[in-house]
Amino acid sequence: MSRKRKRGSETDAGRYVLQSLADDLPLTVESDSASKIEINCVEFWEGNLYVGTSAAEILHFVLIPSEPSDASSKPMHILASRIQPLFTPSASSAQSQAGIQRILLLPKVSKACILCNGTLTFYSLPELSPAFPQPTKVANCSWVGGVDLDAEDEGEVVIMISVKNKIKLVRVKEDVRVVKNIGFAESNLSVRRSNFACVATTHSYALLDVNQSRKIPLFPISSLDDSAGVAVGGEPEDISSTSGSYMPRRVSSAHPGQGDTRADDRGHGRSTSLGAFVGSLARRQESPSSGSRLQSGLETPDRGGSSSPSLTITPERSTERGTSPVKGTISPDKPLPPPPSVEGNNDANKSGVTRAPQAVALSPHIVSPTPTEFLLTTGTGLSDPGVGIFVNLDGDVSRGTLEFEKYPEQLVVDGQGLWTASESNIRGDEEEGYILAVMERDMSMGGGRGIEIQRWDSENEVIREWVEIAPPSTRAEGEPTESAPTKVGLQEITGYGDISIPEVGDKLRLVRLRLGSGEGSPASVESSDSRTKISLERVTKEMELFESRTSPEGEREEPLDKGWEAAKNKQEEEIGRRFGRLQSRIVTWSGDRIWWVVRNPLVIRLDTKLEMARLVEARDYNDAHLDRSQVIAVLNSIRGQEPRTGTAPLSLSYIRQKAGLLLFTSLIAASHAGISITEEDKRATENALLENSIDPRVVLAAIPMLREEVLEGSKGIWVFGGVRDIYERSSLSVRTVPSSTQLGENLDPEILGMVKRFLTAWRRKKGYGSVAEEKEAFRTVDAALLRVLLVLDKRSRPASPVRDEIYDLVDRGVDCFDRAVALLESFGSLYALSRLYHGRKLPRDVLSTWKRILENEGSDGGEFVDGETEVRKYLVRIKDIALVQDYGAWLAKRNPKLGVQVFADDKSRVKLEPAQVVKILKKKAPDAVKEYLEYLVFGKNASSPLIKSD
Repeated sequence: MSRKRKRGSETDAGRYVLQSLADDLPLTVESDSASKIEINCVEFWEGNLYVGTSAAEILHFVLIPSEPSDASSKPMHILASRIQPLFTPSASSAQSQAGIQRILLLPKVSKACILCNGTLTFYSLPELSPAFPQPTKVANCSWVGGVDLDAEDEGEVVIMISVKNKIKLVRVKEDVRVVKNIGFAESNLSVRRSNFACVATTHSYALLDVNQSRKIPLFPISSLDDSAGVAVGGEPEDISSTSGSYMPRRVSSAHPGQGDTRADDRGHGRSTSLGAFVGSLARRQESPSSGSRLQSGLETPDRGGSSSPSLTITPERSTERGTSPVKGTISPDKPLPPPPSVEGNNDANKSGVTRAPQAVALSPHIVSPTPTEFLLTTGTGLSDPGVGIFVNLDGDVSRGTLEFEKYPEQLVVDGQGLWTASESNIRGDEEEGYILAVMERDMSMGGGRGIEIQRWDSENEVIREWVEIAPPSTRAEGEPTESAPTKVGLQEITGYGDISIPEVGDKLRLVRLRLGSGEGSPASVESSDSRTKISLERVTKEMELFESRTSPEGEREEPLDKGWEAAKNKQEEEIGRRFGRLQSRIVTWSGDRIWWVVRNPLVIRLDTKLEMARLVEARDYNDAHLDRSQVIAVLNSIRGQEPRTGTAPLSLSYIRQKAGLLLFTSLIAASHAGISITEEDKRATENALLENSIDPRVVLAAIPMLREEVLEGSKGIWVFGGVRDIYERSSLSVRTVPSSTQLGENLDPEILGMVKRFLTAWRRKKGYGSVAEEKEAFRTVDAALLRVLLVLDKRSRPASPVRDEIYDLVDRGVDCFDRAVALLESFGSLYALSRLYHGRKLPRDVLSTWKRILENEGSDGGEFVDGETEVRKYLVRIKDIALVQDYGAWLAKRNPKLGVQVFADDKSRVKLEPAQVVKILKKKAPDAVKEYLEYLVFGKNASSPLIKSD
């Protein structure tokens, strides 16, 4: 089934999501279509899917991978065979109708153990052919499992088989042999760490030392169950079934030193009394008082050595060779520690006490989240809350309890915990520890069955999420509505499954953002003075000639190959597919469907929360309506977060960019709409922009006034796919913005100030190799910054606080020279324009601009104070003879007394003969000739022959 997900739904924001593994499984055959057949268990290994059904069949499917070149293709499972394992009809009635109860895969030895209707049989992987020439089976078997979770690859596997009154440790290799018998009756679940196994019966839990055949009773599954005859935390018991094989103790590499710790040292000094602890849980669950102690329900095994029904497994014949499937050096005589004392459970019944309610049979659940802990469940009833208790290898409570909304029907642990994570992780994602529990929800909560999810490794982060199985809300219109599934399964499988989530790649891969802008605005250039356009054309030619002479060989932009963009898109699509590949070892099923239970990628979880803040379902949505508090909350949640996986750095960068752009576009839209924004939101927006690495051109494109300053360049602007989506859906597209908005007439000055600081910060990154398309990016930054400063200057004249910033910008030089000239012209900032020319060493344009200022052609805002004196000083410093002659004569005509000093100053870098000066002045400034001669005679003490020569 393809699960349809709603944009921005809460399901997508959860820690786990469901991905289809197999749909419409052929659980029934035509001849048996009337019977209701259910899935009992599922396993998966290297592309082989094994489905055990209530009809005592195993459906073996083979995976057909998806086409790598087709992103839309899905993997398929082809039914390879239907297998009906052998079973003994004389098995107990409770098991005779169970069907396939357990599929245990042992990849290390290429074997599979299948428990069907109380009979255990062995098969070879992957085709499930008989493992041995002679049929090998174990009748009256209630459970198979107990594979050492800490075992190294030793070429053999030791499993635990539960028969009527004992547990058999069996080595599986080329054959199967009994290693040891342990007298423990009616067990139906076991999880093992090295030499320690936590086991369960229908009534209670116990901790076993499989090496020394000793047990510590723990607590009942139901806290109301007082049918057992052994107190909680009773004395350790020797449960050796028969003399014979002995398993030397092995030290597990998962927790070095654990095996060689003295048992009596571990047993003493316990910090928690398990009996008192469980008693408090019973009281917390409103269990009435009882005159008897809380008891474990464990039965004392038959110590007479009575054997189980006849088996085809042959016992290990010799243990005197010093070898064993479990290796170690610890003394076999080492005793288990004494049990914790029971406190508060010996009060006698008092008269008038209400009779205790009858205990309800609850299924036991055991998982092992860490190498030194087991998690067990207890409760009072199926409809009552459940409690998870962590027990260490000493049988002591090791941390706080977990609470479940209802007593779980299935339980799976995922993740090793942040502070117990292994050095390597095959999934490559976060290692937070989670507990997944199947349960039925109250009708007040919507009913149905699903998976409750919560953390087990963090008491500070209390989350409880819900994943519904085939929820009715996902049904398309017109499809029949289904009731809540009556049975939901959940299981951790042996092999890892590869899952593809295309949405991850769609958001993280780079795509081209097309703005349709060019360098500068044609309207702005056309509106400038005609002489400016002529000047721009001349300056451009001069700069092209200058750059062609002085630029390094490698700086010229090479022509792009034909088809380069299609090739880049193909490359990014492949990168996106890699980003979207995940792995999982947890499956869930209901009806004839199976899903992977996958950790929701960080980018999907956070992006969903951002989308929910946009209220995209609202028809009248505008960027101004953004729920800014929710976006800020997302940013705060990842502030300071250290990436721990391959895609996490990209994911966090993407989320920061998208969140910053969302806040900024909302701010712009609100400003244009006249909606007030709090100072806190403004500061948060500015911080969001400064803290992320988004291309500044994308931010500027969101401002209609500055969009025309954005340069795309020949290679264009490449951004995250999810960021482009934000821009394209923004209400601030060019087509929807009025002309007043384009000119920035109604834009909040504080927002302009924010943009100014953002661009100033970007200018400091010039020269960084990490900036993509540096040339176009910094030309855009300089042009936009200059325009913002000019707008602010225009609004605050004559006493502008930003004028010095304009001077500093042009004095330091800008990469967008031509655009800067046009902008300064259009805003009438001629003095700043002259400083720009001066920085580029263009004296003709400097003098031309000053001339225009002095002739009152531009508004200088009081900038060019004593301009004629500045012209005189400038002419003395330059070496261009023609400019000195032309503008010296022009200045002499305007101010004869000041102008003649240009020609008579001894510091002038252009030396002209007095006769030549007189000739120039007679032609262009006749009134200055007398002033010049008098200056020579009286000011310079020139000789009279000069006058005679005149």
